[in-house]
Amino acid sequence: MNLTTTQRRSLHGWTAIALSLCLLGALIAIMTPRAATAQSQEPPAASTYSATYTVVAGDTLAAIAARFDVPLDALVELNQIADPALIQVGQELRIPGKAALLLLGVGETARVYARPGETLGTLAARLAQDPEVLAAVNGVTVTARLFPGQPISAPVEAVPPAPLRFGSVTGFGYPPELEQGHTGYIRLTSARPLSPTVVWDGRALPLFPVDGDPARLEALLPSSAVQEPGAQPITVTYATRQGVPVTRTWTVNVLDGGYGFQTIQVPEDKMDSLDPAVRGAEEAFLATLWEPVTPGERWRSPFTRPLGPEYATTSSFGTRRDYNNGLLINFHTGQDFGAPVGAPVHAPITGTVVFSDLLTIFGHVLVLDHGEGVYTNYFHLDKIEAAPGETVAPGQEIAQVGNSGRSTGPHLHWELRIDGVAVDPMQFLEEPLWPIDR
Repeated sequence: MNLTTTQRRSLHGWTAIALSLCLLGALIAIMTPRAATAQSQEPPAASTYSATYTVVAGDTLAAIAARFDVPLDALVELNQIADPALIQVGQELRIPGKAALLLLGVGETARVYARPGETLGTLAARLAQDPEVLAAVNGVTVTARLFPGQPISAPVEAVPPAPLRFGSVTGFGYPPELEQGHTGYIRLTSARPLSPTVVWDGRALPLFPVDGDPARLEALLPSSAVQEPGAQPITVTYATRQGVPVTRTWTVNVLDGGYGFQTIQVPEDKMDSLDPAVRGAEEAFLATLWEPVTPGERWRSPFTRPLGPEYATTSSFGTRRDYNNGLLINFHTGQDFGAPVGAPVHAPITGTVVFSDLLTIFGHVLVLDHGEGVYTNYFHLDKIEAAPGETVAPGQEIAQVGNSGRSTGPHLHWELRIDGVAVDPMQFLEEPLWPIDR
């Protein structure tokens, strides 16, 4: 058959279109399995975690769902249960979600990324984790091959910290949360000795070398009982070798201390102690005593109690106080223990007496310097048994309880100041002032 030129051109065009469609179909066929494979290698979301629970006598499906905070419908669907009323003792049920992590003995998780050639088993060995647990958490088999860079969920404590990327500063440890009135701890490590400035709540914190190493520094992080709750910045600044200042800021979440409220009635013969000018002058004077940062022992064991255990707390640190129906409102900067006049007061840790005298509001006062910006104060005393300049030992009797100054009855007001900030001293009856593991 003879074709005209126009017919031949039309035939060639349709042939080209058909060939293009075939090539496109083949390309789609090739790409589709690969996309599915890549998608299947993504680690599951938290909601797809599952672990096995074995039914025991007395269990109902509804009770199991409530215990693990899982929707009943989700439990039925995951386990393909035809009749929720018919479960048997010994039956194994898959539990999804965060509850599955708890059953697997896993708390919070974080992401770690696979290296070239790794399987889940070799990644588990690298993290020193049980491969069966990692497999269950991620919904894959232990022998599953992973593509380089594939994210895998693992217990957060097993995941190495990401590089800091802050010049010569190689590490900065700080508490992500801190309750009002409590004290945290920070540590800064560097590739070379630095002279960094760490600013917290408007003040620069004194930093101290760990075991004499200038490239490892530590500091206490005091939070006032009235510090604003919420995200609060902590800023580190240091100078490069060229003298250029570089700065980085982290955030600490300050939690509300949940402090109570107390109404106090001061007797007529002590009304002058409510004069704000008098209180302000005494606090300003005491602040000058707490300002020096002297060398001292970093105490790495808990305090001893300043009074015997038979003397109970009568007013806790941080309590908001109303004196004489609004005449003066403030917060309690220490811990009060009710005790009779003459009860012995003991030093909680080694310290040096820097002040002992009578003040209008705080009565007979004793102040101990424990070094590194840490001071304890003892107010409303009857008798002081340690002189300025004297070094006292833990448990040594230093004073006797009294009722001097602005006081409505015999008691000891025990106060802890760190870098001038009043913090809860009771925290350190249970834990060391400075961490043991540093």
